[in-house]
Amino acid sequence: MKVTYLFFSVALFITGYLTTPEFSAKKTILGDINNDSLAYKVLILGNSMTKHEPNQALGWKGNWGMAASSEENDYVHLLIKKFREKKPNVNVEYFNVAQSFERAYWKFDLKDFSQFRSFNPDLLIIRLGENVPADSLAKYSFKDGLKRLSDYITSGNKNKKVCVSTRFWPNKLIDDQIKNYAAENNCILTNLSQLSGIDGSMATGKFENKGVAMHPSDDGMKMIAESLWKGLKNL
Repeated sequence: MKVTYLFFSVALFITGYLTTPEFSAKKTILGDINNDSLAYKVLILGNSMTKHEPNQALGWKGNWGMAASSEENDYVHLLIKKFREKKPNVNVEYFNVAQSFERAYWKFDLKDFSQFRSFNPDLLIIRLGENVPADSLAKYSFKDGLKRLSDYITSGNKNKKVCVSTRFWPNKLIDDQIKNYAAENNCILTNLSQLSGIDGSMATGKFENKGVAMHPSDDGMKMIAESLWKGLKNL
């Protein structure tokens, strides 16, 4: 498999390229969540790779993980399919929290995430990091932000499982904080940092907007889902 190398500066360019509308905690009421107490509950928190509403200015018409050709081909729905094969009663909820957490991890309001705490997930998957402002790390700890978020949602219950991943577009400073958080808190860690360097993993040439085109293609989404599933399939 041919591999190309993605320069650090390109990754920084992309993370600042898109102004990402989100399905944030503020915009989603608890009634939208199917809180079946008998189901195995999974909560996925991410960014535009998880879900992005249509945006005409970007040439994006989907309402799913950005750059996937259809909803069933984004990493979330590929994961849902895998979960349902193993746990038929699984209840998976997923949200874009780029604005409410990822870009504000040092100052986010826990009250904005109360619906996720009430959902009481058995498994929390935090799949983000691409929109963390690089210049914020000199002053703030992304690791601490991740812990504050996950502890709040899981109510500090050590029996709850938490899975995190490194970035699709690698950034050593941010990825190291994610890795340290996982190591210190006994979380499942999935390394995705090599994926963007694999030919065909990005939707290059499929969208006029370069920021959209740098998102995972169907193949890239499949790689993300399969990488995450390796650490989750034995739960």
